[in-house]
Amino acid sequence: PADVLARTEGDPSFEAQLARAIAYQRYPDPSASMDILYALIEDAPDDPFLFELKGQFQIENGALDEGIASYRRALEIRPDSPLIMAVLANALVADGTSEGARGAIQLLDVVQQRGPGAPGILQARARAHATLGENGLAALSMAQFHAGRRSYAEANRFAKTARESLPQGTPAWLR
Repeated sequence: PADVLARTEGDPSFEAQLARAIAYQRYPDPSASMDILYALIEDAPDDPFLFELKGQFQIENGALDEGIASYRRALEIRPDSPLIMAVLANALVADGTSEGARGAIQLLDVVQQRGPGAPGILQARARAHATLGENGLAALSMAQFHAGRRSYAEANRFAKTARESLPQGTPAWLR
């Protein structure tokens, strides 16, 4: 961070200011970081990725509800972004509520329909299902996660749990 701050000192460009905000967040100096980020958002109020970054910083600084609100704003601006959907889903799962878990699953359904996604999506889905007490679906998600990582022993262990927990013959059981 110190090197970035030194190299960008006095540079008013968007890129330099963004680099400074990130460097201050890593320093950590969240107040300086957020001051810069708020100024960038004021200059570019329709940039969804500034709101996504704001949400990330807020969550890193312990303000989960504010971070969720920032992620929601980012998604309002860019409703087709799987990245924003995924980070919002992870934040909703971290909320630990049934409402958050259901919202996360809805977002993750959309993300997974658009492509294979990152393994973290399956882990978030597993946590959301576990929050809802849907242990068979949580185990299925973890089986898929481990299979994707080629950790077949772990995948088989979770698949067995899913098979024993899910209603026989359902699409989830067949997967």
